[in-house]
Amino acid sequence: MKSFTALGLLLLLAACQSNSSNPQTNHRLIGHENFEKQLQEALITATKGMLIQLPEGQFTLQRQLSFNDAQSVTIKGAGSQKTVLSFKDQLEGAEGLMVKNANGIVLEGFTIEDTKGDAIKVQHSKEVVFRDIQVRWTNGPSPQNGAYGLYPVSCTNVLLEDCEASFA
Repeated sequence: MKSFTALGLLLLLAACQSNSSNPQTNHRLIGHENFEKQLQEALITATKGMLIQLPEGQFTLQRQLSFNDAQSVTIKGAGSQKTVLSFKDQLEGAEGLMVKNANGIVLEGFTIEDTKGDAIKVQHSKEVVFRDIQVRWTNGPSPQNGAYGLYPVSCTNVLLEDCEASFA
């Protein structure tokens, strides 16, 4: 009887451990305070299966966000009408968000506006999903706007779903 109890306990323990790799447990919530710094740190330190959750609100960023060599990472806002990243006062970088050499990346539920150059540029990546993303330049059509809103370059298996780019 003891061997069956020990075996049952081992099976239960193994089942619980197998759920520990669930991407939902690898979660980073970005707060309102020091938003730009928190978000860039989360992008630099992202681990496989991580969900980076952006809060509702409008956030002003001064530098390009960079994200390289990532596996199965999701950046998710509260919705394209609710989470807005404004680069109107951008001091550094050509893009708003630059992603390189990533696999299984999901960008979902946020807006990027008024970048100096391309809003979201993804290079040399596989399995990329853009979902509920809006990109816009708030001045309307202008030669000063970035050339591309959503710009996957040298990527494979890209899905754009419920996205909109205005005035690129």
